[in-house]
Amino acid sequence: MARLSYRLIFIFLIVIAGVGLVNAHVFNNALTSRALGLIGSPMAYIFERSSIARTMAGEFGHIKDLTKENARLRQENIALVARIGDREALENENDFLRKSLKITIKNIQPALAAGMFMIDFDPPGYNALINRGSNHGVTAGQVVITEEGVLVGRIKEILPTTSRVQLINDPALEISAQVLGKPTMGITKGNLENGIILNLVVQEDQIAEGDTIISNGNDGFPAGLTIGRVSYIEANDSAVFKKVKIDPAMRKIPLGPVLLLKP
Repeated sequence: MARLSYRLIFIFLIVIAGVGLVNAHVFNNALTSRALGLIGSPMAYIFERSSIARTMAGEFGHIKDLTKENARLRQENIALVARIGDREALENENDFLRKSLKITIKNIQPALAAGMFMIDFDPPGYNALINRGSNHGVTAGQVVITEEGVLVGRIKEILPTTSRVQLINDPALEISAQVLGKPTMGITKGNLENGIILNLVVQEDQIAEGDTIISNGNDGFPAGLTIGRVSYIEANDSAVFKKVKIDPAMRKIPLGPVLLLKP
């Protein structure tokens, strides 16, 4: 058995030597280059793949860093937007208060600033909601106006944090009024989608389409608040009173800041 093993080793060595002679004299060492190429190719492939893996790992790390940076920037942007929003809200409030100071010329004392956020124009009454209630000192019957002195209505119902405003075009609300710059007076009454009716205007009273109607202070509403403009007049000699319609000024006022006057 040992002789057989020696014989195989001897034959293997002879074959290797023969291949070497043939490679050197016949193939000019081409077989050696080929063998080395076959051995080197897998090694080169493995080295290349490992380099790609290292590069990808580096890229993943870079992407992770970018993700963290983007998250940080988003948080900073959110904080910046919030600061800008606070500043704009403060500027709007200051502008609102500056405008409201003009109302003091009419001897009106604002009691509380509020925000009107919803209007309900469904019959049987027209109402609006403001973001102030009993927790803020709101009381029933308080008059609600805009910063320009436009009459919106009066407080009808109070909840802890909100209140319902009865609008001036609600049929249940009547206001003592007069024509601006003229002695003509009457009583306004809400007429829902048709605006407001000015009652008790006799045929001889001075009034024309386009006239401004204001409160005259003969009831619980302060004098000088803008109610609206005359949009239609029907005169009939056979009737005692004219038929007068008013387009409410508050229709042109967007949802936003309002003032509650002292009772």
